[in-house]
Amino acid sequence: MEYALRAAAHLAERPGEAQSVKQIAEATQVPADYLAKVMRDLTRAGIVASKPGRTGGYALNPAALDRSLWEIASAVETIRMTEGCPLGNPCHRVKLCPMHRALRDAEQAFRSCMTSATLRSLKANHARDARLAAKGVVR
Repeated sequence: MEYALRAAAHLAERPGEAQSVKQIAEATQVPADYLAKVMRDLTRAGIVASKPGRTGGYALNPAALDRSLWEIASAVETIRMTEGCPLGNPCHRVKLCPMHRALRDAEQAFRSCMTSATLRSLKANHARDARLAAKGVVR
């Protein structure tokens, strides 16, 4: 999941520019062999386009800027949430145990963040933070 997000974010900073697996791997510090598999999954999901040939590589599909981070991560692996009580307690129809409740709340917060953030929103936040940093404002 993380490698897919790194690759997509890297390509989002280079609109329309095809990058080889090697270039993306070096820029994102992801092993190239593994990244090649991730890029195939991202291509199948329509997040990136592949261009064959010597001058080819991968480029982010422009529409992918508006895909959620959840969608991008889900393109390469199934994101599993906790099923049942982690302590093995019987069904919690009335009240969850404290650990189950904490995990459920954390998973819901994670999913909410991942579904509401897009590559476009991350780019905008990054640009805003860079402008603030240039003015000496630290966030």
